[in-house]
Amino acid sequence: MERDQRLLVKILEVCIKDSDDWKLDLSAKDIRSKFSRTECVDWSGVVVDGHIELLVDLGCINVEGETPDIRIQRVTNAGYNYLDRSKRLSLRSSELPIH
Repeated sequence: MERDQRLLVKILEVCIKDSDDWKLDLSAKDIRSKFSRTECVDWSGVVVDGHIELLVDLGCINVEGETPDIRIQRVTNAGYNYLDRSKRLSLRSSELPIH
């Protein structure tokens, strides 16, 4: 499985947008329920599970349990930094040259 930057960012965005509290308790199924139809076709449950594991390895999220029953508990400071950095990089790539 290849790492998909867009999916990593999407998972973090869903976690942050849906959190009124620090404790999330979201499953991969909960995350996918927030995706558009196209995103659900592009990213299967297995792929989402794998990317959640990648975010754990990167220290971006804290979880409880093991795949496929893993539950995201919270986004860490590293997760917010990762999201901020990826947004800055995408903005930089869309800049127009000055003439």
